[in-house]
Amino acid sequence: MTLQTQWFTMLLMFGSGFFIGIILDFYRVLTVRFRIRKWLISLIDLIYWMVSAVLVFGLLFWSNWGELRFYFFVAVCLGFLIYFKWASRPVLRGIRMLFHILERIFFFLARLFHLLIFRPARFLFRGCRRLAGLIWKGITACIKLILSPFFFLLRPVQARLEPWLSRRIQKGKALVRKIKAWWNKNRDKGE
Repeated sequence: MTLQTQWFTMLLMFGSGFFIGIILDFYRVLTVRFRIRKWLISLIDLIYWMVSAVLVFGLLFWSNWGELRFYFFVAVCLGFLIYFKWASRPVLRGIRMLFHILERIFFFLARLFHLLIFRPARFLFRGCRRLAGLIWKGITACIKLILSPFFFLLRPVQARLEPWLSRRIQKGKALVRKIKAWWNKNRDKGE
């Protein structure tokens, strides 16, 4: 391995240690910001160190075909320590500011969606539903008006159908209540 390759690899290892520090700060801000559960933090810790190892050894393999030297690990540790000594605070502020800006943008877009799409759609739906109800009332009033002379002929049939029909309607209402209760219970579990 030439001296130039060794210096290049040393610089890459220093940079990878610095980058590992940035990723660690990003991860720390994420865990505090989103209140991640303890068991998930352990899993993410494992993934973090695996990704870090793959990064370091991938760069090492790319730069000098994977020849390990002790001072490469010293360079990784040195990059990591220098990052935490001099660059961690500004990077943490930048990451927090980035999350704050992204959060503001997300809430702005959600509010914009609510105001420009959801509310007008809800207004149109309610208007169409009321219009359909008015049309239905008008149609039933016209049908009652037309059929009113024949109602006296239907009284015997109505007397027999009414108890049967009311039982079916009550069963249907009970089924709808059960479905609504099941839906609300499962929806509350999901939140």
